[in-house]
Amino acid sequence: MYSTISQLEVEMIGPESLALAVLVIPLFGSLLIGLLARLSSTKHLSRIGWPIAAITTTVTFVLSVVLTTVIVVHGPIEYSIDPSMLTPPVIISADAFSAVVIFLDVLLAVGILVYTRTVGPRGSLFYMAYLFLVACVIGVAVIGDLFMIYLFILGVSIATGILVDAGKRRGATYAAFKLVVMGAIGATIYLFGVLLLVRTAGSFSFGSAAEAISSVGYQDPYTVTVFILMFVGLGVNIALFPVHTWLARAHADAPDAVSALVSGVVPAVGIYAFTRVAYTIFGAEFLEVNATLTTVLLITAIVTMLAGNLFALLQEKMKLLLAYSTISQVGLVMTGLVIANERAVFGAILHIFGHGIIKGALCLVAGMFALQYGARTMTEYAGLADRMPASALTFGILGIAMIGLPPTVGFIGKWYIATGAIAEGLSIVAFLVIVSTLSTLAYVLPFINRVYFVDFDGPTVPMKPVSRKMVIGIVIAALLAISIGVLSGWIETLLSPAITDLLQ
Repeated sequence: MYSTISQLEVEMIGPESLALAVLVIPLFGSLLIGLLARLSSTKHLSRIGWPIAAITTTVTFVLSVVLTTVIVVHGPIEYSIDPSMLTPPVIISADAFSAVVIFLDVLLAVGILVYTRTVGPRGSLFYMAYLFLVACVIGVAVIGDLFMIYLFILGVSIATGILVDAGKRRGATYAAFKLVVMGAIGATIYLFGVLLLVRTAGSFSFGSAAEAISSVGYQDPYTVTVFILMFVGLGVNIALFPVHTWLARAHADAPDAVSALVSGVVPAVGIYAFTRVAYTIFGAEFLEVNATLTTVLLITAIVTMLAGNLFALLQEKMKLLLAYSTISQVGLVMTGLVIANERAVFGAILHIFGHGIIKGALCLVAGMFALQYGARTMTEYAGLADRMPASALTFGILGIAMIGLPPTVGFIGKWYIATGAIAEGLSIVAFLVIVSTLSTLAYVLPFINRVYFVDFDGPTVPMKPVSRKMVIGIVIAALLAISIGVLSGWIETLLSPAITDLLQ
């Protein structure tokens, strides 16, 4: 099952070291910034955070590309590192799904870091928390240990809270506090389920936990209780309805760059953890034999999808609209995962990645509109295409992708989820996915209309400049939103073995 190697025996090349390096490098970078900030007594040293963060994220990005290639070519990586006889082994477990989450995390981290170089936030604490967040997301994706996942999820909440408060906007401190408290509550509920499971499993490893669940029985009250505790805990961190308000508040009050992370990366961590718990540990058969529980999960996901869109329809401010849209998309992804056939799960995984790119870039575009012309509401978006043509065009493309029109990745993800639902005889679910898409159209189209077809009525001179690098970043995101959709058939071929293994 797992090969055991000592820490000293890990070679500097090879998939094992590669998976570990992708986790350790941003963690080391975060610690290095914190150490230098504490020791620094000069203005020059206090500015070392950005170069370290830039180098760290670039190296991590390159390694994540290599890791993804290795996993696609050679298959999943599974092994354990035994650092000493006094501590349990550290289990590394990464497959194509892990690679999707890692690549999304690091890709957004690089792009958003470029954005912060111009508009901020800055400072040693910000960059330290930034790299720590990157490391914790990767940790959830590569560690095959239920307790370590708890620690990393808690780390994600703490780091995100620090980042949300970095801009010192009105209400940001409360939003950050609420995020951290809700994240801690969710993680603690999840931990209760883990500790209850470990009483039988004897270990936190995925393998031991799965064997314990199988031996006890899928319909045993003990097994169902463990699952409910873990799902509820992760549901808080995913921002499922009705425990979704922390995400909306944090998204609205965070700096624009941080909002991109809150929308693009943070919910994906909880979704990934849920997928591992539901399929790697409990298994698809558990969901099949507990039909009532599965129905509750599906209803929760659908209500989240529809409620998020309903709240988005009521918003005048772009950042709140994007926040509630993220909640809706989280519900859509969870719907695909609960349907639990290969088409729907592929659609869900593709949508996690596509949504992260689209929503992250839309947050940055919204920030650029606000930076140059103070535009944050629908009224203030009037005529921006005349003043910022490249950014406005990108905004339109990303908006179309968020709606889910072909050939964008937004359309492909929804298509696979809807057709997967039909294959299971859940035509009503497919219909509700279409309703959700039409709702998205209803709140995105008015913004695009004002950008292009209403006369500009803002300041004649830009308030602050937007750098060329910022524009290039959002253009790349728009191109990715289209190209991933076009290449979805090839991507499905690459992910198919991992999805098959997950469901079996």
